[in-house]
Amino acid sequence: MSPRTSRTRKGGIRTDTDLEHKKKGTRQERASFLIFCEGKTEKDYFVGMWSRQGPHIDVDTPKVDHLSIVREAVARRSDEYDAVWCVLDMELDEGLTSALISEAKRGSIDLACRRHVSRSG
Repeated sequence: MSPRTSRTRKGGIRTDTDLEHKKKGTRQERASFLIFCEGKTEKDYFVGMWSRQGPHIDVDTPKVDHLSIVREAVARRSDEYDAVWCVLDMELDEGLTSALISEAKRGSIDLACRRHVSRSG
């Protein structure tokens, strides 16, 4: 078949089947994120953010301690993702917090930490 062909549909309407005349464009690449978090609530929140037009989001909830979550994120970091995040609730001592920050920096992992604040009254 030649690169430019025409055919006639019912009713005598000609349709051009030459695809070379179509405007060639590029699809914008979507950002891709890998997010590690502690539990089902956080996972549901991030999975709920997904849409066809938005970034690609993979969420993992390893059932381990905070430092192991960050180490898992470091181990799974790849060029497949634009960024890898650990989202953690924190009520930790200063030494463990420092260790988390050091480990995340070493592996180019982003941290989002939320500290619980007790409100009385």
